[in-house]
Amino acid sequence: MRTFYAAANAIFSHCKYASEFTKLLLLESFTLPILTYGLNAIFLSRTQMLKLSSCWNSIYRKFFG
Repeated sequence: MRTFYAAANAIFSHCKYASEFTKLLLLESFTLPILTYGLNAIFLSRTQMLKLSSCWNSIYRKFFG
């Protein structure tokens, strides 16, 4: 999760003047694969799924205010 937040913060800091659509595309194309890497190989419990969901939701909250 640390690399996920680091990638998201890097996008937010380097794309201050980019459009919202561009930022959203960058977030979805660079941070989402970091968060979901290797999920095909393991089984996640409900609490682990909630943690992943809360990570992604926190980025959306930061993005949309």
